[in-house]
Amino acid sequence: MKKIMMLLVSLATLTLLFIGCELETIQHKEFPTLNNDLESGSLELRHNVGGFVFVTRYSTSYNIKNWHITDSKMLDMKAQTVGADAYIVMVEHVHIDTALQSIYESLNGWTTDSMDDKLAVGLQPGFLISDKYYYQNIFAIEGYSDRLISGWQFYCSGYGAGSITEHRLTEDALVEHGGVYGQKVQVVYDLLVKTYDEDYFHTYSLIDEFVIPVKTD
Repeated sequence: MKKIMMLLVSLATLTLLFIGCELETIQHKEFPTLNNDLESGSLELRHNVGGFVFVTRYSTSYNIKNWHITDSKMLDMKAQTVGADAYIVMVEHVHIDTALQSIYESLNGWTTDSMDDKLAVGLQPGFLISDKYYYQNIFAIEGYSDRLISGWQFYCSGYGAGSITEHRLTEDALVEHGGVYGQKVQVVYDLLVKTYDEDYFHTYSLIDEFVIPVKTD
């Protein structure tokens, strides 16, 4: 009886190990795409904020048709208002993340780089924007970042996909063995808004999300 029980425990353990090695695929929400038809890609997004529109624009001098996760790149960001003559609008804080888009659950959404921007000096609570003046920033996206390396190590371990431990981190490995098909960019804007006859600001938080497809051939 004791031998039978030990055999059953061993079989159950092996079953769990085999289940853990299977790569679970997931379905994805559709996001806007940074224009893949232009050498210098561009994307414009709009948000209705009370009585005006908050407009954001993203572009890059990097060749969008040859986008590589492992390359260092620059993403240019601009934001301004449309129809906000009756408002004082400030960008109080901006947070940006880039993450992997993969068909495999254990690698999808893994953050590869981040940036925060906030006015750190003076009495002004944020960056003033209007229909005429815009907020501008450049996000220097790191290629072989520590976060990307640690994500790949997790994916190749027994916790992610134990069958690919022999593959070193390269662009081809990310696409062929990691199922990576794009790099998601997520930007959160914290706005301070008030009319000219109000004493205090009130806040709006807005989010932009879009995907830049990676080169797969």
